[in-house]
Amino acid sequence: MFSLLCVHIVLFCLFGLNLGDNLSPEYNVSLDLHPEERWDPVVKNFDRDLLQNVVAHILETAVPKWVHFAIKPLAAELDLFFPQPYAGEIRGLSKAFGVSLGDGVLLNLVYEVTAACTSIIAQDSKGNIYHGRNLDYDFGDILRNLTIDVNFIRKGKIAYTGTTFLGYVGLWTGQSPNKFTVSGDERDVGEWWENAISGFLFRNSPVSWLLRNVSLKYFGNEIVM
Repeated sequence: MFSLLCVHIVLFCLFGLNLGDNLSPEYNVSLDLHPEERWDPVVKNFDRDLLQNVVAHILETAVPKWVHFAIKPLAAELDLFFPQPYAGEIRGLSKAFGVSLGDGVLLNLVYEVTAACTSIIAQDSKGNIYHGRNLDYDFGDILRNLTIDVNFIRKGKIAYTGTTFLGYVGLWTGQSPNKFTVSGDERDVGEWWENAISGFLFRNSPVSWLLRNVSLKYFGNEIVM
C-alpha cells in the first residue's frame, strides 16, 4: 500500500470556522527551542512506561518484521536521510520516551504502512464551515489516549496548531491562525514500501511534515487570493 495523500485546505479568508468541543489535551511546543528539546515539556505529562508499551504494541501490530530489520540500522545515520528539524525531533522524542532511535523512526513511518483516512468539508445552513478528518487505525483505542492538540509557538505567538498523537512529529490536521485549515488523507496506489524507499534514498519528506512546513511558511504572512 502506497500512501498517495490528498490535501484538503479551507481558507479562512473565504469561510468562517466553527470550533467544536476540544476533547484532547492541549500543549505548547516552542519552535524556538532546539529540535531535540521541543517535545520534552509535553512528554513529561505522560507515564513513560505507558508510552513504551504503546510504541511496542503499535510497531509489533502494524510493521512487518522485515521492515524492523531494514530500517533500524539506518536510524544511526538519521541526519543523512531525514531533514531537520524532524530528524532532531524524532531523536529527542525517542530519548524522552526511553525507546531506541530505530523504534522512534519506525513510529514516524507507521502511517505509510497502515492508514486509510478520509477528510470531509461541510457547510451548515448558517454558513459555518466544518473541516473534519477520521483516523483509520486498527489501534485507535490506544492512540486515543495519546492524541493531543499542539500549539506550535514561534517568538511568543502561535505559528500554527494541529492535532497529532504524541511521538509522531508530523501533522495530518492543522490550522494556520485566521488563514486556513489543512488535512491530509491516504489513497491506495502501488506499494507502501515505494514511499519508504523514496523517503530514505532521496530525502523526501512525508506529507505530514510538509503540512507543518506550509503552516509555518505563512506565519506572519498574508495569503494573496
